[in-house]
Amino acid sequence: ERSREWLEKNIAGGEVRGGDYPVLNSRYIASAVLLGGISGVHRIDTLFEKARSMQESIAAGLTKDEAKKVEKTAQLMQFIEDLESEETTAEELEDLLKDLEV
Repeated sequence: ERSREWLEKNIAGGEVRGGDYPVLNSRYIASAVLLGGISGVHRIDTLFEKARSMQESIAAGLTKDEAKKVEKTAQLMQFIEDLESEETTAEELEDLLKDLEV
């Protein structure tokens, strides 16, 4: 609830909605963020591009593992871009490389 209130105070949007969908016997939490009516923001444009890429991969019939590798590769490319602009630390890049098994 506090996160939603913080978001409402810090954006110039119409409204913020939140909720949860508990899954019994699960150790994991999933979250989804829906952004609408936002354009011209580099980070958000990049996020939308990643989503489009993943949808295309799924439509092309990739397995979950293949789609995961595509996503990790996209993350690596973004981290490299961020490193060039000094927005990402070397430790974060190392963690990503470990996840990619590179």
